[in-house]
Amino acid sequence: NHVVRVTDSGMVKRKSLGLLIARGAAMMCVENQASIDLLIPVIFGTTLEEKNISAILIQVKNSTRFSSESSAYGLVSAIDAFRLELFPTLEKSGSTRRRTMDPDADESRECMERTDVRPIIRMAFTFASTEPAVKLFPPPVRSFHRSTFTAYDIWCAGLTHEVFKVIRHNEEETYQELLRRSLSPHDSYAYGQLNPNDPEVEAMHRAMHPAVSCHPAHYQSFFKFNG
Repeated sequence: NHVVRVTDSGMVKRKSLGLLIARGAAMMCVENQASIDLLIPVIFGTTLEEKNISAILIQVKNSTRFSSESSAYGLVSAIDAFRLELFPTLEKSGSTRRRTMDPDADESRECMERTDVRPIIRMAFTFASTEPAVKLFPPPVRSFHRSTFTAYDIWCAGLTHEVFKVIRHNEEETYQELLRRSLSPHDSYAYGQLNPNDPEVEAMHRAMHPAVSCHPAHYQSFFKFNG
């Protein structure tokens, strides 16, 4: 029923997720966490044991660079439960293993398939997408290797009522304005307290932050481009 901003990347590990489940909490990941921004722990069954724990892993983007289906699929496919150490590696798991055969291989070969790993859900939210959409990607073909897991991948594009039903139609513009502000964090330059939206006031504000942007006001007082 609440979100915790963690300060330790080790909290992504399945063993640690039991702490969040006991608190009824989801996770906002540490800064620069690879592949994901948010994690919602999931428990299979009613017994809080490590083997019953999995997660919904979420990547969030507010840039227009991630508007296409291919870019969204790239985001979810980059979420690897083993690289994140959500699940322990085969060597560390002490898990039960069963033998299977790869029917597509040129030669039959014996493979080990994990039996201690629960399915995961991988999600990509691309808020700046121009076309709203909710799409379920086909499950990836499971490769026969030592670290395999089942993933269900979902893409949510846009920030509208069509995608998020909790957003009312009359609230869509408010959310779009929040999105625009997140993409332009220095819009505050245009809001001078003494004389809002005055170009001279904005230029002075920008001049106080030299060389941080391509806007001329950030450099014209000390630099001039040739041509």
